[in-house]
Amino acid sequence: MGEKGKLARIVNPILTPVTHPLLPNASAPGQLSVKQIHQCLSEIGDLPAKKFYVVGEPISHSRSPALHNTGYKELGLPHEMFRFETSDAAKIHKELLSDPNFGGAAITIPLKIDMLKYVDELSNSGKVIGAINTIYPIGKGKFAGTNTDWLGIVNSFIRNSAPAKISSGNGLIIGGGGTSRAALYALHSMGCKKIYMLNRTASKLLDIKKDFPASYNVEVLESLEQIETVADVKLAVSTVPGNLEIDSGLLTKIKAVLAKGGKESFLIEAAYKPLVTAVMKLAKDEFHWNVIPGREMLVNQGVVQFGLFTGFDAPYKPIYDAVVSDN
Repeated sequence: MGEKGKLARIVNPILTPVTHPLLPNASAPGQLSVKQIHQCLSEIGDLPAKKFYVVGEPISHSRSPALHNTGYKELGLPHEMFRFETSDAAKIHKELLSDPNFGGAAITIPLKIDMLKYVDELSNSGKVIGAINTIYPIGKGKFAGTNTDWLGIVNSFIRNSAPAKISSGNGLIIGGGGTSRAALYALHSMGCKKIYMLNRTASKLLDIKKDFPASYNVEVLESLEQIETVADVKLAVSTVPGNLEIDSGLLTKIKAVLAKGGKESFLIEAAYKPLVTAVMKLAKDEFHWNVIPGREMLVNQGVVQFGLFTGFDAPYKPIYDAVVSDN
């Protein structure tokens, strides 16, 4: 097709041969990269720029803009993600969702439940978990909501050599916040026969247990005597704040239950600051668990989110590097 055929390559919607910047040269004259095609589509008005947001409070530390904006840049997409700090879901509905250029939002605390009321289509994960971290338009004035945190957990396990489905063994969740619900959904999907839950306040966990089907086989650990009966813990997720000192009573229980796993066990830390948390250090140094840092979960849930927002696979390495660059 040559140079004169570039426009045909740009506007053709299917089976367009492309080149890549890492190749020494294009395999045919006039061949373009995906990034170049997207940039040209944007220039001719065929790929309109969308505005994306991370919403919640506080969000000044959020790495979501770095993650998504890096992906847009790598693929030549004209979009941009901004921070929109608020704890008022109605404000997001009024100021963001009504904008025709709104492309979607990553939802953080304290809005993961409050934003449910503005969703017209809710995924199964959103229904079961009872919270969403992603909202995006699906038609004029209509929005879909889902939870990608659970996939961030599952895919982080898999990327770090844990089995996609365990043939035997149990799961463990430390903490009782919103992420613990996503963790429960994730561990059940990975085949955990029983899921133990541990928190400073057991009443929070009992409330969570009531909200999930009996088939999840949740056991709330309230005492050291109860922990003595725990067996064969293969997968664990810590959702307690990483930057706060752990209550001494809870710490004793965490040690007791981590002793029920070992070299073939995997623990994901949901917090991504600090880079190494107290729970991570304990699991690795004292009990020889395979430990996965929180930035893995952040990136992997963001990869799923990126695909929902744009329809494209995220460039994993560039966005991972962008997320961890300040750690």
